[in-house]
Amino acid sequence: MANVEFHKFDYSGSGLAVGGVHDWWLTHSDYRRINLVNVQVNVTAHPWVFLPHYYGLLPSELSVENVRSRVSEDGLVMHFRVRNTGSNPVLYYGVGVSFIDN
Repeated sequence: MANVEFHKFDYSGSGLAVGGVHDWWLTHSDYRRINLVNVQVNVTAHPWVFLPHYYGLLPSELSVENVRSRVSEDGLVMHFRVRNTGSNPVLYYGVGVSFIDN
C-alpha cells in the first residue's frame, strides 16, 4: 500500500500578473521518512475560489513548470515555478505537494 505525505502552501500578496511567474523552493530535511528510490512527487497550483460575493469569480489558470529536485546530505530540495497562464491576475493561490511512495 502506498504512503502519501501531503503539504499545502498558500500565496497571498501583490498578485501574479498574466504571464508572470513565481519561483518556489522547499526542503524536506527528514528524507528518511520517504522512500526516495520509489517516490513519486506531484506539484499542483490552483487559484483560490472563496468569498465570491466579495471578490467575484474571475476566470483564472495556473501551471506548474520546471519541477526539479536534488538530494544532498541536508535532505531533499525541490524547485518549481508557478506561471499565470490565464487572462486575469491571480491574487491568491494554493500549492500542493505530494510525496507518494510504495
